[in-house]
Parts: sequence; C-alpha cells; structure tokens
Amino acid sequence: MMIKLQKQDKKKLLMLARSSIEDKLLNRKTSGLLPVQETLHQHAGVFVSVYVAKSLRGCLGHFETAKPLWKETSELAVSAAFRDYRFPAISKNELNDLSIEISIIYPMVPILSIAEYNPKIHGIYLEKDGNSGTFLPQVAQKTGWDSTEMLRHCAHDKAGLSWDAWKNANLFIYETDVFSDN
Repeated sequence: MMIKLQKQDKKKLLMLARSSIEDKLLNRKTSGLLPVQETLHQHAGVFVSVYVAKSLRGCLGHFETAKPLWKETSELAVSAAFRDYRFPAISKNELNDLSIEISIIYPMVPILSIAEYNPKIHGIYLEKDGNSGTFLPQVAQKTGWDSTEMLRHCAHDKAGLSWDAWKNANLFIYETDVFSDN
C-alpha cells in the first residue's frame, strides 16, 4: 500500500520516535497519547535510523507490519537506539546529538535485470537460499557505490553470502519516503 504522508504526519512521527527513545532512556512513562491523524493508523513498511553526531548508531525496520505506522515507528525507534547489535546503545549524554531518520517503504517490485535498479532512487532487497539482505537508497547516496557495488555489499555484508551471490539471487527494488529531524 502506498501511504502519502503530509508534512504534519512526518513531524508527528519524528516527535513520537524521539519521545519513545527519551522515555526509554530516562525511564519515563509514555504519555499514552495516540496520534489522531488517520494516516498514521495505516499499515506500512518502515525503517528507523538513529544517528549521534551524524554517525549511524542504529537502523532497524520491517517491510510489512500488522501494527499501525505510529506504533511500529515508536517501537523501531527504541529498537534502533538500544537493540541494534552492530552498535552500542544510545546513552543519556548523547541525547543532544541524536538525530532520527524515518524511511517509509513502498511496495517491493521484483527485477530480472540489474539495469532496472537505480541505487540513487531504489532500495535493494535480495534473497537467496533462505538468506536475505537490504540496503535503503540512502546507503548508495552516502557511500557513492554504484549498482554493482551495492549488490555485492548487500549479498556479502547483509545476507552473509559470497560477494557475487547477487547474480543468482532473487532481486527486488523499492522506493522510500525519507525524512529526518536534522
């Protein structure tokens, strides 16, 4: 499903993600206030990335969820900040340097040729032999990798496969709506 978020929806999700992280870090009870925007009660794939001083400190997400977007975003923000095994958990003294990026995931489309994949626009998802991996489009923008490098790193770094396993993998592309609070 394609969700079209308005500026106020994005702002509300970013505020919710930040307050969820702060509540967990500061041992506060959550406010319990639910978003009133109907859009945020819809279901959509979402990834939440957290940064400290512009360095990635966590990124987790789901392509599909049975939870409303606002709830999934809140839970993923906490997980990205404290449970991404690749990074140390966010600490209280890092709150002032914390920034949040949310990526709404649009439906995946299978591709048959690498020519269909533009890493400047598309995220990539690959699956082979029960292993899978993905990179959001921001990865290509930040690393400067071309489509072949993206696929090689996705196969090796994310899916735990050989560097060239992407050549025989099931490949999917997807677009995102990315927004942040920095």
